[in-house]
Amino acid sequence: MNAKHLVCTYNQDDGIDWDLGYTGKLQFVVVQQDPAAVDDTNGFEGDNDAMGTTNAPLSEPTIYNATLIGKNVDVDKQQYAMLLRRATKANLYNIVATGFEAGVDVRDAPTSVSLEASIFHGNLAQNIAYVETPDGMGSEKDDDMGFDEVKWFLDAGNAETDPMLLAPYDREAPDFRPKATLTTGAATPPSDGFFDTKASYVGAFSQDDTWLDGAWISFTPN
Repeated sequence: MNAKHLVCTYNQDDGIDWDLGYTGKLQFVVVQQDPAAVDDTNGFEGDNDAMGTTNAPLSEPTIYNATLIGKNVDVDKQQYAMLLRRATKANLYNIVATGFEAGVDVRDAPTSVSLEASIFHGNLAQNIAYVETPDGMGSEKDDDMGFDEVKWFLDAGNAETDPMLLAPYDREAPDFRPKATLTTGAATPPSDGFFDTKASYVGAFSQDDTWLDGAWISFTPN
């Protein structure tokens, strides 16, 4: 499945969750987490399969232009913008992530993900990732055979600058657009017939995007 313009708001679990060989394409995705949900809820959660095997087909989605909004409060359980594990692969570009406990946790040695042209800012405990050690506990336990998420993130040219989103945590009238379109360091989506190549900016929205407007969506609680 390939899809554009996906909105996941105040869900009680992960926003975009892939496994079992998913290799689809996604563009223009926004996730807004519920601060009252204290379970392990992540913006992206990716697996190959539940056992972490390298059985084919390997999960390997390609995602451009996503805005991931966390709870903006520190809850008892872990919450990452991206939890990538169990031998998944993925190609992630132009992602904004803010308001989570930490930006990313990569688990398990076979996991291999490209994350480029993205911004992590305002994640609460560790903006990018926890420093993991062999004798660490909880979030600081080495779960990836010494893989250094912080180095991986920075070496790929990603940034920690403030994206200056207008009202990302508003429940009933959120505005996920940036004050100014985030073109610095952005990737140009490929011209493969699916992706919108004009979206050479970081996040799901440009400064003047209107794709959330109209009666097709309501953020008012039932």
